[in-house]
Amino acid sequence: MKNIFYMMVFLPLLVLAQTNTSSGNFSDLPAQNLTITLLPDEKIWSGVVDEGHIMPYPNQHQFDMYGNNLWNQVQPVIISNKGLWVWSEDPYQFQIDGDKLVISNALGKIETGRNGVTLAEAPSFVANKFFPASGKLPDELLFAAPQYNTWIELTYNQNQEDILIYAKAILENGLQPGVLMIDDTWQEDYGKWTFHPGKFPDPKGMIKELHAMGFKVMVWVCPFVSADQYMIVQEVMKNKGFLLQKPTKAPPGKQPLLPPLSVGGTASLPYSILPIQLQLIGLTPSWIIWSMNLESTDLNSMPVTFHSIRRPH
Repeated sequence: MKNIFYMMVFLPLLVLAQTNTSSGNFSDLPAQNLTITLLPDEKIWSGVVDEGHIMPYPNQHQFDMYGNNLWNQVQPVIISNKGLWVWSEDPYQFQIDGDKLVISNALGKIETGRNGVTLAEAPSFVANKFFPASGKLPDELLFAAPQYNTWIELTYNQNQEDILIYAKAILENGLQPGVLMIDDTWQEDYGKWTFHPGKFPDPKGMIKELHAMGFKVMVWVCPFVSADQYMIVQEVMKNKGFLLQKPTKAPPGKQPLLPPLSVGGTASLPYSILPIQLQLIGLTPSWIIWSMNLESTDLNSMPVTFHSIRRPH
């Protein structure tokens, strides 16, 4: 689809590192709190994916969504088996205290209500109200054929020769072609999104050959840049806020993320998005790359001082 590049690259970049600012400047807003009285035998579920195995929640369970996704996915939604729903565009903390559901330290407006009397009706209402289906269909190849990934095959040794061997082996073993994602280390460096010339002597030829086999090619990208990249030094020296900065305005901190010795970009600062966008825009028509997979936006690895929004007071 013609919009697949924008859906898979630019939209995720706009929500990196907790940068949703739909409710304004959170550091200048008071904390939003709300207590809801539960009905008899009412049970609670939430959008914290990694806690699914303990839902419905036991009494006294609590969770703080601020900068915490448990290395998985989190949506700021709560539902119940009695039709209750709670929604906010931004993170909040919640606790089940007897017959009370306590919402506290919310970073934005809290919306709540009751629709229906079952667990099925509340999420259906929330979905239709707050994030209705667009009616647009993703590229059918994403679900009509297998998706292949070169990571297990090659890990940190992504290279043209072995990728072509892998693709040919797929067909030789009777499997149909589909989306082929070339994983981490295809690039020259983190933040320098061009094919490594030593490992990919003819990337255009490789892409052309993969297309001839019936594959569409996706490449892996992440919002990090290596600390020794010349482009990083230039951006920092020009004071354009390309890298996450500590509140003291000290040099950008190094992140304890994979890969090591990388510094994180944040989409709350326009210049952090721009260098990535410009490189990917250039990469797509030049190499006929079909789409990008944005990975490694782990909130749990981000020190609190690097969060691009602060808790309300």
